[in-house]
Amino acid sequence: MRHLPADHPIYGLQARGLTQPQMAPQTLDEMAADYLDSIRQIQPTGPYNLLGWSFGGLVAHAIATRLQDQGESVALLALLDSYPTEGNSRPLNGGDFGDEKLLADQLKALGYYQGDEPLQVSTALNILRREGDILSSLEEHQVTAIIQVMKNNSRLASNFLPQRFNGDMLLFAATRGEAPPPADKWKSFVSGEIVIHQVDCEHVHMMRPVPLAKIGLALASALDKQSQTEKQTDQSKTWSL
Repeated sequence: MRHLPADHPIYGLQARGLTQPQMAPQTLDEMAADYLDSIRQIQPTGPYNLLGWSFGGLVAHAIATRLQDQGESVALLALLDSYPTEGNSRPLNGGDFGDEKLLADQLKALGYYQGDEPLQVSTALNILRREGDILSSLEEHQVTAIIQVMKNNSRLASNFLPQRFNGDMLLFAATRGEAPPPADKWKSFVSGEIVIHQVDCEHVHMMRPVPLAKIGLALASALDKQSQTEKQTDQSKTWSL
């Protein structure tokens, strides 16, 4: 929020499964429709600004195409190291691993764990506390819920085929760690220009202060251009996934 203009409030959309596991979506389209209902309760009409990181980028793209099908305008679609899943080596928050193996892999990706053994939730929380991570304040049942959401998101992504978005898209690509998939993976699903910003970090570190400052600067510039070219009658809102 500190990087964007004050008249561009940010609204975060949280996975239902974290607090309402019985409402976990069965498809990514179902998730997008549910989030869009929440969005339009606050912002009934466009133009809309959508931002998604990793799996959230797929959801943001799905919401954007759904809005266009409803005759609405999407002014900004920004994806943070997010790619269609076919042939994608980028981590998508889960897979077919057991819960304890998945937890170990996530802490390893964060740089907190160097071992190969699966981790119990209590052990993982102790590591997070030792590192002073903000997630260390979570309780065990909350960590368990996060793991289930991650596994479900991975399943949803693997069964999802994006529709075509009519417009330009910003793509922030993490350059450290595994080589990012080529941006042309999105070409079939974006009619306009795909503007790529390379970010010197790993996929899981995009919300750390230094990479976030670069991302925020680029977003602020895009929103400023948007304000100059569109006469807006209300505050522009950014929806983060």
